[in-house]
Amino acid sequence: LAQAVGDLWAVGRIPVAAEHLASEVIVHALKGGLRNRGAGPLVAASCLPGERHEWGVLTSLTVLQDRGWRIQYLGADLPVGDMLEAAWKLRPAVVALSASDARIVAANLPPLLALPGKLPPGTAAVVGGRGMTAHASALRARGYGIGFDAFTTGTGLR
Repeated sequence: LAQAVGDLWAVGRIPVAAEHLASEVIVHALKGGLRNRGAGPLVAASCLPGERHEWGVLTSLTVLQDRGWRIQYLGADLPVGDMLEAAWKLRPAVVALSASDARIVAANLPPLLALPGKLPPGTAAVVGGRGMTAHASALRARGYGIGFDAFTTGTGLR
């Protein structure tokens, strides 16, 4: 749905206001369903600074919640250093960061690459979103799991 709305906007078939309305309705519904309760592992998630597209990360968090994870979503446009501070306070099993635009990832690459080495012991780091693709090798080399599959394939996350 997010891709379809974005594509319609990109070719001028819907105005910006319609794209924003669709986004707000969906994001509000997704956020309303997230909970940090239960006995499952905790994932703390946010979008990188400059990233305001939340559909992807919120959809992924909804699926993780359905699989037993507790969710603490810290929002869009969060500085990497603030996520680090939150990780030390919350002690999540996983810190997850999202970006849909490679330029946003490039602008945040130095603190992003440093983050896994500064996390509390036992906290894994995962990145997702189309923007991460161009930097996947460098991120993987620093210890990041890449994409939603990191939660289900051989990373020790679950």
